[in-house]
Amino acid sequence: MMDYHNTPEENPVSGQDPDGQQPVHPAIELDEPEPVVIEEKKSSYEEHHHHHHRFRRRKKKKLAKYIALGILIVLLVLLVTSATAFFVLRTSGRSSLFAQANEVAPSMQMTNESIEPQEILDAYTVKYKGKKYHYNQNIVTILVMGIDKSSLSEEEEGSGKAGQSDANFLLTIDSETGKTSLIAISRDTITDIHIIGATGDSLGMSKAQLALGFSYGDGRDISCQYMVDAVSKLFYGLPIHGYCAIDLDAMPILADTFGGVEVTLLHDMTWLYPDWTEGSNVLLKGDAVTKYIRTRYHIADGTNEKRMERQKQFLMAFIKKAMSEVKNDFTLIGTLYNAISDDMVTNISFSEITYLATLALKMDFSSIDYVSVPGTTKEGNLYMEFYPDEEAFYELILDQFYTCEE
Repeated sequence: MMDYHNTPEENPVSGQDPDGQQPVHPAIELDEPEPVVIEEKKSSYEEHHHHHHRFRRRKKKKLAKYIALGILIVLLVLLVTSATAFFVLRTSGRSSLFAQANEVAPSMQMTNESIEPQEILDAYTVKYKGKKYHYNQNIVTILVMGIDKSSLSEEEEGSGKAGQSDANFLLTIDSETGKTSLIAISRDTITDIHIIGATGDSLGMSKAQLALGFSYGDGRDISCQYMVDAVSKLFYGLPIHGYCAIDLDAMPILADTFGGVEVTLLHDMTWLYPDWTEGSNVLLKGDAVTKYIRTRYHIADGTNEKRMERQKQFLMAFIKKAMSEVKNDFTLIGTLYNAISDDMVTNISFSEITYLATLALKMDFSSIDYVSVPGTTKEGNLYMEFYPDEEAFYELILDQFYTCEE
């Protein structure tokens, strides 16, 4: 770049000669010149280079927009795909769940002729005490069993060696309204169960305690199916859509996953723990869970009915706490499943679980209807025996599974 300032040799009016002598001519006063601003002209290369940079910036902006648009499209596709997959799972889950019970209704044919007779109008409608009742086909029914066995991960061979079903509940969910009920069935209930001989041959069905129905199977799915058959027959052929058997010793794992389950003690149990007085609030964890729900003798009258009350209380408290936590963190379902997978047997598939999970969103767990099969306990030749009150039991089934047509 050129220097636009003059040197001393070239200045004719500076007032001095080049040797520093007095000027030959008088100095001429001049105004100081205004600084000259010279706009430097860019070379063609620089103009091209600048234009190229602007083009690259515009290109980068367009590329960023395309990338953002592409990511958005991918996310939308994934969202639609996930929603579609969820819808497919939910739909297929509902279809397969209901198909397991073949959409049949209970026969509702009572055997006690002394009770006011019922009139079967069609496969889904019964007339009882002057009123018509129509079977509610929207109800999903799951048999939940608590097994007195250390592990359900292996099959058992031999008649009567697979463990017994100590706790038995029917979980019912109305898929339209979300109404949920838990029906407790005494382990001592005398009903028809599958009997298997010592050689493994079926001896048909015979009257015995319900709990023994599990023991004649393999300790896994066959045992569960035997229990489904026995409970369905007890309930006049009620459709049962799935089953879930859990080793009772695994219940502490479930409770501990949520930091324990709080209950108010129904009975005095100070012989187990000094501070376990009736009416005390206790946070059940670990072994305390097992003792509370499994101990039978030395508490109250020592009957299974009193133990069922504690089991029901614990189960209700656990369900409420678990569902409250699951609604905040849906991944806990997977955590629970993994925690007890070796101690559980179920025929409920992933798609069916997905469907049931959507039903859970409709449930009001603060108002679960808890009922027990009505009846009386008697002392048998060897064990206690529970006999349902047929009329009261019949009316319970109508109330839980039918809609009254006024």
